Amino acid sequence: MKKLIVFMFSVVLLGSCNQTKFISNGVIDNKPLIFEDEYQCKNLKELNLVGSAFWGIPKSTELSKDAKHNSGRIISFNGVRISGSSKLLPVIGMIAYTAAIGTGLNLVFGLKNEVSYYEFGLPVYKPRLPLVPAMIIGVPIAGALNNLTFSHSALGVAGSGLNFKLITDNPDVDIFYYPKYEISNSVKFWKQKAYLKANVKGATQVLKTSVSKSKPKKTISKAEVLDLKGNKK
Repeated sequence: MKKLIVFMFSVVLLGSCNQTKFISNGVIDNKPLIFEDEYQCKNLKELNLVGSAFWGIPKSTELSKDAKHNSGRIISFNGVRISGSSKLLPVIGMIAYTAAIGTGLNLVFGLKNEVSYYEFGLPVYKPRLPLVPAMIIGVPIAGALNNLTFSHSALGVAGSGLNFKLITDNPDVDIFYYPKYEISNSVKFWKQKAYLKANVKGATQVLKTSVSKSKPKKTISKAEVLDLKGNKK
C-alpha cells in the first residue's frame, strides 16, 4: 500500500507539470457561401479569453456565467470545438479522491496495539490515524489527482465564452468564417491556466431595395380631354 501511494504521488508530480499549445489557421473554406455582391466582409476584433482552475475545479468568470445563462451557437465556425465548463464532475471527483486516499492512509497507518473495547466478545482496536484526519491529510494529494484528471477545466472556462462573445460583440454579423486561433493550456500541480486567442472574419448580408422597372402611368387632365374632343370635330 505504501508503494502504491508513492507511485501515485510520483505520477501526479510528473504529469501535473505540462503545457499544451494548439494553433489553427481555419483551413476549411467557407468562400462559396459568401458572394461579394450579397455580403460585406470584414475582420472582427481579436478575442482574448482566459480561464483558470484549482484542484481541477473551474473558476467561474463573469463571461462564463453570462455564456452559461445566455448560450449561443455558431453553426458556420469551422475548425473550433467549443467545450463548456462544469463544476459538478470535478467536485464529485474531488470528493471521491479524498475519500479513497483517506481510506488508504487509514489502512497504511494500521491499528493501535491496545484494545479499545470488545464487541460480541471480540477485541476492537483503534486506528493509528482515524478516517477523518486521514481524509484531511489526503486533500492535497486528492486535489493534485483531480487536477490531473480534469486537466481541461481551465480551457473549458475560456472556450465557453467564445461563441457568446462573438455573437454579442457582433450582432450585425450573419456568418463567421476563416477562424484563426491559438490555445495555450498550462497544468501545474494544483492549478491550471488557459489562454485562447481567436481572429475571425465576419460577413454581413447586404439588403438590396428592389426598384420597379415599369414606367409610371401618364395622367390626362380634363382640359386635355376637351381639347382632344375639339380636335376630333
